[in-house]
Amino acid sequence: MANYTLTIDEQISLTNAFNMGPQNQGDPGTHIQFYIELANILSTDNGSGAPGDDPQIKPILIWAQGATKTNSKQGAFSTLIREYTHEQGVMHYKERFTDFDIPGQVSEMQEASNEIARRAFTQMKDDLNWRVQSIEEIANQDAVGVGDVLFDFILNDTINSGLNNNGGNNAAWSGVPFFSSFDDRNGVYPADETWRLIGADQNAVLDNLDDLRNVLYSHHAFNYGVVKSIETGGRMLIDEESWGELKVDVRTYLEVAMYSGRYDNTFATTMRDQVAEQAAQPSVLYGVTDTVNLIKSAK
Repeated sequence: MANYTLTIDEQISLTNAFNMGPQNQGDPGTHIQFYIELANILSTDNGSGAPGDDPQIKPILIWAQGATKTNSKQGAFSTLIREYTHEQGVMHYKERFTDFDIPGQVSEMQEASNEIARRAFTQMKDDLNWRVQSIEEIANQDAVGVGDVLFDFILNDTINSGLNNNGGNNAAWSGVPFFSSFDDRNGVYPADETWRLIGADQNAVLDNLDDLRNVLYSHHAFNYGVVKSIETGGRMLIDEESWGELKVDVRTYLEVAMYSGRYDNTFATTMRDQVAEQAAQPSVLYGVTDTVNLIKSAK
């Protein structure tokens, strides 16, 4: 478990920041202030160093920094996460989720992002000591929050949060491939969420076509999200007014890369040393389309 508990002043400042955002499901707005304040708390020297300097807390700080951009729909990092999720929606429901910016209304994508903030804050508040959650706990709140809003509409499917005593597989969640980037390179504090593609826990193995479907969908959505995020980054690079925002995105990417040792944006690198690595080998070696064609041609 993470070993940092919030001071009284930090509890008050984080609560005030959370209260600036939507409190209930369906309320309009964002929780950008909550994520900004959490990142600020974890990156500020409190007299004995910044909490985020602790290798257990570092991935939570990076997660909060990334969530700040994703929740506010800003920058290339947000594009990566949102477009991965949209493409999963297209493959499962044959349409993208709503993702609009209309005052007084909330889209499906924004509601999912807000639900993650509500769950993360509630779990910290409900802890008597206001303990900062571990990256594994954060992952589960993130996965179930997204699943509850976007993917819990196909009963008995592995994209549903209601499976496994409400632990869910949440196989369509964007954190399935991307949380592996929070693995520290020494393997002391693992953050492997790829098991969700092929089973119910870290002992999962590929043993049915549903598992293979999840892997192929994840690989395709990953590639789609990366391309779209590069397009966003390119537009930001051309627009000088966006350079400050682009700098933040690049810094977040480099912090993740230096922490995990995963420097290139490929599905193969994401799956390296993860539970689903072997399950992903066909699509890594042959590509998603050729893997599907190989299966279709089997006699």
